[in-house]
Amino acid sequence: MKNILSALVCLSLVVALFCGAAGAEENSPFTTRDLAQEADLTDAEQITLEGSSVTIDHGGVFLLSGILQDGQILVDAGGTDKVQLVLDSVSIHKETGAAIEVRTADKVFITLAPGSENMLSANGILEEGADGVIYSKADLTLNGSGALTVTAQQGSGIVCKDTLVFTGGSYAIQASCHGITGKDALNICDSSFSITTGGGSTAAQMKASDSFGGGFRSGSSSTQSDEDDIKAKGLKSDGTITVLSGSFSLDCADDAVHAGGDVSISDGAWTIRSADDGIHADGDVLIGGGSFELPYCYEGIEGKNVTIDGGSFSITSNDDGINATGEETGNSFGPGMDTGAVITVNGGELTIVSDGDCIDSNGTIVLNGGKLNLTCNGNGNTALDSESGITNNGADVTTNDGSENGGSFGMGRGQMGGDRGQFGGQFPQDGQFPGKGQGRPEGDFRGGGKQPDGTSQATPPAADTASSQNVG
Repeated sequence: MKNILSALVCLSLVVALFCGAAGAEENSPFTTRDLAQEADLTDAEQITLEGSSVTIDHGGVFLLSGILQDGQILVDAGGTDKVQLVLDSVSIHKETGAAIEVRTADKVFITLAPGSENMLSANGILEEGADGVIYSKADLTLNGSGALTVTAQQGSGIVCKDTLVFTGGSYAIQASCHGITGKDALNICDSSFSITTGGGSTAAQMKASDSFGGGFRSGSSSTQSDEDDIKAKGLKSDGTITVLSGSFSLDCADDAVHAGGDVSISDGAWTIRSADDGIHADGDVLIGGGSFELPYCYEGIEGKNVTIDGGSFSITSNDDGINATGEETGNSFGPGMDTGAVITVNGGELTIVSDGDCIDSNGTIVLNGGKLNLTCNGNGNTALDSESGITNNGADVTTNDGSENGGSFGMGRGQMGGDRGQFGGQFPQDGQFPGKGQGRPEGDFRGGGKQPDGTSQATPPAADTASSQNVG
């Protein structure tokens, strides 16, 4: 039922994207005006930037061009006003604070004029208040067919304290903190992003895998949290993240994609490097399709539950490739504890090389289709690991440790309980599994991914050399 509902949701979003009037449908995250890539300039007010700042105190469409050396565009309109800023070759630098700040409005649109190259930058943030180069307290939509470069020497790139929407344009963002933040929700379709945060994935130290025979962890399984020193996520929302399509090149010192709620991705071309998780949801992760290259990350994909309906995935992870945590009980997860997590694979092609488990569920794993090629680099981990069983209803599964046949569950874990790990959904009564649940001999580290001292042999890839200029 969940897969049927998710398919219907994705279908409705696609219809909204390609049918203009449908974009205003109640259940769509995109309105008709969100999806319009060119503004109606019939009654637009033309503003040539000069001096230190421009204040917009009423609704309407504003066509902006020119340069501010140390200034900002301030939107301080009425609470029911809609404001559209059309950037046509705009360059704004702000020493301290936001280059574009929205204090009051019902909703603001930032539209990139066709063929335009626009640049916004800030060297510092205010101790209180605006902490992004673009900062909005109202709903914010960015669209158009131009390009925008955002540089935050200190602080974040684009911050919205309400719902943030992207439906068009090319964005190159470099930020010391988060790249893009939509507090209530972040909704994206058909945009292009090149984002580097915190100096990139190799600027932060990735901790060695803390998993042992399947990755039991205390508390959160992420390497960093919002309370930690590193705050450099790529795409972030305290609520949900919904992506219909787009092109994404993310190189982040923290999670590349992070939602306090669910992450739903229908499509897109993704290249992700992260010193933490590639895609992380405190809620569920649902991926309908797309191409995903994650050559460097701590964990590839993590959520309470993870559902993959299609797409192609190439994941190289320092810990688990795909991890479902389920509902946390108390303050920790423990051996043999089923948290209700489910990893479901309905289709797609997954190639995972991990120093932890390739696919790890603190509940169950259900494989209904798709092709999985899984390589676990040993040290007490397995290619397929679950608390309460693995069911294969037709997937093509290949591993390097035999766990697709209910074989090796490292370090003798097969004897931890009568219902652990038997592939195919049939569980023996005596707690023994094919291969008799025997762990690997001491010193046997399949794939050579770990040394006997537990350190990883993995080396970070070369940093993304993509220019901070227009990405296509």
